[in-house]
Amino acid sequence: VYKRQTELPRYKNPPITEVAVSVQFESVADLMIPHVGLIWERFKDRFPHIEQHGLLGSTIERLRPSNIGQPQISLSSNVETPRVWFVSDDGADLVQVQPNRFVRNWRKQPTERRAYPHYDEHIRPSFLEDLNAFRQGLIDIGLSDISVNQCELTYVNHILPNEVWTSHEQINRVLSIWPDNATDLFGSGFENASIKFSNQITGEKGEFLGRVHFDIQPRFLLQPGKTGEPEPVFVCNIVARGQPLTDGDDGFVQFLDLGRRQIVELFEKMFTEELQLAWQKSGEA
Repeated sequence: VYKRQTELPRYKNPPITEVAVSVQFESVADLMIPHVGLIWERFKDRFPHIEQHGLLGSTIERLRPSNIGQPQISLSSNVETPRVWFVSDDGADLVQVQPNRFVRNWRKQPTERRAYPHYDEHIRPSFLEDLNAFRQGLIDIGLSDISVNQCELTYVNHILPNEVWTSHEQINRVLSIWPDNATDLFGSGFENASIKFSNQITGEKGEFLGRVHFDIQPRFLLQPGKTGEPEPVFVCNIVARGQPLTDGDDGFVQFLDLGRRQIVELFEKMFTEELQLAWQKSGEA
């Protein structure tokens, strides 16, 4: 039975614009476009729209990758089968299927006024429900079940200007680790900054399990429903990726829960308390 992680912070008005939960697995042999259409039959009542996109590259987190950055591995078979999206009527929920990956997304919609559907209430159970439907669809059409080799959880945040900050040069009011005297250090022409780093995720005995990646970049975006000049925004992606913790289905679910904890804890550490109060931080996630 899943126990909600109540000791994590919770935000009534978080800056999250998208969450993606993904599992990567050994490529399903012989999965072709007609098979994907048959699998869609299990989803189309809730996801009536379908789109076709290019394949996502395979990614494996290794303790010592040979090159800086994320190693990309091309699919060796079924390259003619594209990545297919199953999309809900309102566009908020999305399933992505390709021969070696299953992804479940939630996306904030411009006109959406409902509160963010938290990990426990919507993100996690929806992912598991739809992944199980995908797997059963594979079995029903005579294809093999999946064998997960990587798990991935991605949070996309748009840090909008508010009473705490109004311009990119005020990144010290956004990030807790940024010095308050940045303008003095770099001169009056200092305009913006970005940060990108990764931390290892380790087990109780110090064993390597994966990584959490943090990336924040300054952007100018025109907000939905507004006119005029685009506003300054910090776009922040936090990704937890790694191997299942044990054999069987529990292994990848446990890593996703661990990855969620890593993301929330890093988020709390990286952003200023003033900004978190503006997002209406409370004591539980």
